[in-house]
Amino acid sequence: MRDTQVPLRQRSVGDAHRALALAVAAGVYLLLATPLVANPGVWPGFVLPGALYARTVTLFTVALWVALALGDRRYRPPRAPIPAAAGLFVLINLLAAATGLSPERSLWSTQLRMGGVVGLAHWTALVVVLASVFRTYAQWRWLFGANLGVSLLVVVIGLGQGLGLEQVGAIYRLGSADRLMATVGNPGYLAAYLLVSLLLALALLAASRPRLEQQGRAFTAWQAFLLGTVAFSGWALIQTATRGAVVGAIAGLAAWALAYALWGDRPRLRLVAAGSLGVAVLVGGLWFAVRDTPAVHALASRVYLVERLRRASLEDPTAVTRVEMVRAGLAAFRERPVLGWGPENAEPVFEKYVSARFFAVSPEWGDRLHNRVVEELVDRGILGLLAYLGLWGLLLRAVIARARGARHRDRSAQGSGTLYMGIGAALVAYFVQNLFLFDTNEGMLQLALLVGFLASSEGKTEDRVSGHRPVMPKGVHAAVCVLLVTIAAIGTYRLHYPPYRQAVLMGAALRTGWMSDRLRIAEQAFAAFPPMANMARVALFKTVMGSWPQMSPGQRQAAIAVLERQMPQVLKGEPMNVPMRAVAAVVYQLASVTDAAYMDKAARSVREVSVRMRPHRPLSKQLAETQRKLEEWYSRHTTPPVP
Repeated sequence: MRDTQVPLRQRSVGDAHRALALAVAAGVYLLLATPLVANPGVWPGFVLPGALYARTVTLFTVALWVALALGDRRYRPPRAPIPAAAGLFVLINLLAAATGLSPERSLWSTQLRMGGVVGLAHWTALVVVLASVFRTYAQWRWLFGANLGVSLLVVVIGLGQGLGLEQVGAIYRLGSADRLMATVGNPGYLAAYLLVSLLLALALLAASRPRLEQQGRAFTAWQAFLLGTVAFSGWALIQTATRGAVVGAIAGLAAWALAYALWGDRPRLRLVAAGSLGVAVLVGGLWFAVRDTPAVHALASRVYLVERLRRASLEDPTAVTRVEMVRAGLAAFRERPVLGWGPENAEPVFEKYVSARFFAVSPEWGDRLHNRVVEELVDRGILGLLAYLGLWGLLLRAVIARARGARHRDRSAQGSGTLYMGIGAALVAYFVQNLFLFDTNEGMLQLALLVGFLASSEGKTEDRVSGHRPVMPKGVHAAVCVLLVTIAAIGTYRLHYPPYRQAVLMGAALRTGWMSDRLRIAEQAFAAFPPMANMARVALFKTVMGSWPQMSPGQRQAAIAVLERQMPQVLKGEPMNVPMRAVAAVVYQLASVTDAAYMDKAARSVREVSVRMRPHRPLSKQLAETQRKLEEWYSRHTTPPVP
């Protein structure tokens, strides 16, 4: 009797563990839909909704995985250096945030970026889950295939945008544009996402050939799907007209060719790979010789990417801004070299160190330095850069080890050497394109998948062979599961719902036509989630500035009252905040035009901006000139310029 009861109990526990494992896998698959999540009805309509969706799904997935790992040793993290290095990087981010200019901003980022330490922690947790749960090539192939399927859907929606088919992208309210942005709201973000999809599809396609040859088959639906993904992703990548992504793609393909030339298993293809590197160099040199020819001009008139590549030079406005941002970042690093200024604090660095040459070609306000390596130096100092490069070094080591055929953990992966070369190419492409951009949520999703795959491949065999013997009684394990899911639900309600409610309220505030309602709803939005309210405050007062001539005296007084209630909260969370100080100065100057009582506040606000903003900034010059004219007027008159 006892002999039959024990196997039944173990079988019941095993079924429960399998159900949990399926639930964790389902959560990971749901995460793949992140690039499709947007809501134009909130503010901002892109970036923030997808990021909050990803964080919520990740939180529940991690909770289920922790329950699974507590009950079944087979699903615990592998003993591998990559997850440990990723965890160390998060810890350094926390330390840099604690010692930086604005811990609040370092933790939470802004609505337009949705990065910060909180975002990084979610993506790192996802890597650990992937490395622990997805353990065979078949599982990874299904996951990669689903990810490519989502990217294909994103491209189809983008195709509708590019062709002007309103029905295709109606839910996202996509209009026509010179550069494709599809569901993510930014051409550069889309390019970073599709760049990895393109190379991942190529890697899976190359890895599928040996198996087909063994089976005597020429072509399959899987290969047709991969070819379609390559074709459509390549087309969409061209339509984004993102030069950094093109450089990344070239670097990734060159790295793949070099790896195959060194470690490929087919001698003839190794020669072809080596020869392709030489051809690529020749084509690159030829491009500079022919880019001003009539044929290239004709092509550039039809393909915007060609036009952007044709005019690329160190004097190109975009190149000038990138170079000046790098110079500003290096100057900032010298001031705080160990732990930097804190994650997400590039904006005050930009204001303090950027040169006049930047503003000669661009009036834009910078909150990113558009170079991931320099951002590491600025945000996290030398410790952060060492941790960051160390993690990438471990990824490169893992790729090279597998590409050379060493320590293949999963023997079922036919063509695995080629697959790892393709994965390495995707990583190289992502790293290189980030020398011109920064991490985005769509890009981080792709990166997490690649890092999780390599971390899983590095897990030692003995980590995976524990049996189904329960670690804890079934009832206790069930209680733990309920507790963890409850914690995830509470975490979502406290950490993820408030920023979304803030976005909903700000969307309503910015759409309403009555200024009194706009101010009232906006204050509700600020209170919904104070750590991320500053960018919303700037957005509100920019609309106030634009609407000032049409506002009644009562509405102007109400706007100033809101401004004076909000400024202390702004400076409490971000003492070095410049944008809010600047809009406050403009509002006080506007008020001074009709009421001299605001002159002192305007002058004080302008001084506060001037000590934090470079004097060659166009806005700084404009504020100083306006203040000079107002003071000159009031020195000669007793009445305001406008009664």
